[in-house]
Formats: sequence, C-alpha cells, structure tokens
Amino acid sequence: MNFNNTEYQTQPNESVLDLLLRHAKQINYSCKNGHCQSCILQVIEGNVESAALKDLKDTAIKQGHFLACQQKAHLIKQATYADIQSLFSPARLIDKSFYCDDICRIQIETTTP
Repeated sequence: MNFNNTEYQTQPNESVLDLLLRHAKQINYSCKNGHCQSCILQVIEGNVESAALKDLKDTAIKQGHFLACQQKAHLIKQATYADIQSLFSPARLIDKSFYCDDICRIQIETTTP
C-alpha cells in the first residue's frame, strides 16, 4: 500500500490504521471500531469495503473518504490524509451542564456560517 508517496508492505487482515501505526505514521484515531470517525483518510486508488464507509455522509464517501480502522490495507493501493477542513466545521462550546456523574449535556454552535 502506498500512503503519502511511501510504499508499505501489508500483513494479512491488517487494517489501514494498524499498518500506519505499525510504521509509526502520525494518524488520528481513538476507538478503533469506526464510531469516533477520527481515523478518516482519503483513497486515491483501491477498493474500499462497505464497513469502512459506515455512518459516513454521502458527500464524504463521494470524495473518497473511508475509516482507516475498518479498511483492510491490502485492498487499498494508494491513500492520503483527508482534508479535515472539508469534513468538519469548527465549533464553540456555549454551555455544559452535568445532570449526574455520567450524563452531561453540551451546547455548541459553529464558528463559521
């Protein structure tokens, strides 16, 4: 697999995220099960599995984005970092209220129109 113009040898059933972590590449991640969506990358060439598209917006999918933690590395020929600015909007915390020890309500608003 080629990532940012560097070639990496994949291992059987290895995810793109695990491949990049094994090679000490800088990549955002948290849950490793696709829910947090912090490991989004962009495919340049390759076959993206449906599991790697779970819960992504249609616009993100059309732009070639996928979840690195859910994608088998051997199916991706070339990938790069996603343009995060095109996926997310900056926001500001307006209010945070604790209802009990494990329930919190937050109110945010975007800082851009």
